[in-house]
Amino acid sequence: MDPKCADLNRGRQVIQAEALVAADGSVANVFIRLEGSFAPSPVPQTPVVIDQRSCVYQPRVVGVRVGQRLQIRNDDDLLHNVHSSSATSNSFNVGQPRAGAIYGFTPKAPEVMLKLGCDVHRWMIAFVGVMSHPYFAVSSDAGQFRIAHVPAGTYTIKAWHEQFGERTQTVVVKPGGTARLDFTYSANSR
Repeated sequence: MDPKCADLNRGRQVIQAEALVAADGSVANVFIRLEGSFAPSPVPQTPVVIDQRSCVYQPRVVGVRVGQRLQIRNDDDLLHNVHSSSATSNSFNVGQPRAGAIYGFTPKAPEVMLKLGCDVHRWMIAFVGVMSHPYFAVSSDAGQFRIAHVPAGTYTIKAWHEQFGERTQTVVVKPGGTARLDFTYSANSR
């Protein structure tokens, strides 16, 4: 470990959020998305932010729209490098030498999942789901998610987790209604 990172985390237990599973089995950091074609909708003007704090990406999993700004901030007074591993046109590789550095990137194409890493600190990993529509969410520490304002219809819905893999279900959304859905992962999922 980098001695500077160790100093930033002195007296704390650092949790690598790869598989955050609560006592009741709920799983955090699952990226959930609807599949299909949807009517165009405005892209949010507010950026999605990932912080590099105490040598860890926070949050570990986010969702962003194509055309929406993604900001990666360095809160540590040491060198970080943000390097995306893109299967589409969402590649970048930028150094952030000191606290206060902010890199802004606007994704150009949908991608599930865009992996971010720090070439200086190899344990630093984050994932970005890039979507062309607003019907996605990331599960909370309690394993809950909500996708609002979904038009009525029958949809394929997918849940992705970096360690447990992907699950697919069908969901029916009735006009003015709410649909409840549970995804299940097993100990040997992948």
